[in-house]
Amino acid sequence: MPKIQMQKPLHPFKYRMLAPFSERYKTKAKIAASAMPLQTIIPHIVMSDDRKLLFVQNSKAGCTSASHLIYEYSRGNRYEGAIHGGDAGLHRGLSYFDDALIALNSPETYVFSIVRDPLKRAVSCFKNFFIDKKNGHYPKYSRAIRKLGFVDGGPMEDNFDSFLRLIELSFTQNLILTDPHFRLQTLNLGYPDILYDRICKLENYNADMQAVFKDIGFMFPRDSGALGKRENASRPSQFSPSAMQVKKIEALYAKDYEAFGY
Repeated sequence: MPKIQMQKPLHPFKYRMLAPFSERYKTKAKIAASAMPLQTIIPHIVMSDDRKLLFVQNSKAGCTSASHLIYEYSRGNRYEGAIHGGDAGLHRGLSYFDDALIALNSPETYVFSIVRDPLKRAVSCFKNFFIDKKNGHYPKYSRAIRKLGFVDGGPMEDNFDSFLRLIELSFTQNLILTDPHFRLQTLNLGYPDILYDRICKLENYNADMQAVFKDIGFMFPRDSGALGKRENASRPSQFSPSAMQVKKIEALYAKDYEAFGY
């Protein structure tokens, strides 16, 4: 079986040694000294300018849409461009570790995330990575998935089997260091250790996101267009997993099904 490329592990000793010479390593040392749920979510937090909203990104579950909403809420206008790029100016990443930690423990901060039906999420990830090849992390897994039987242009069902083998092997190697796009959503959210004001569902994106902003006393202008413009959870897929593949996904993501009521 091929070795799957994992997320980079933390190196506490290295970070402590370099911390006096680098703010980045100083922050990494703080993260490495934190509890595991914090280590997992801190790199994926997005905060509004006023710190009223803290969003924990969950890959392949509306991260882009929610980040656009937080930007529009903070700045009063839509962001044109790649919201996950470095130029968006959102409060996220390692440099905001201290702010994120304060916000997570503040009753004034509204903490939320979005989850997705594990079956739909798996199919979406499969197509994004290995059929459309639009995900920038695709090259890390292209060799491994081919060794697991994937053939470009081959039958979708057979190729999806290869993808499920990739996920299973990743879980076996290291659940925590599995790519966040494949990883259990419970791990992506640090659930149940991290306390949330609301966990939205992508399948109910419009209503749930309206509820988030209503909870903090903010209503988007009627003509904003922000809510709903990127809702895609119900788009029909050209590929439907077989009954056996569905059972496999239910087994791999059993904790997500149980935790989030799918």
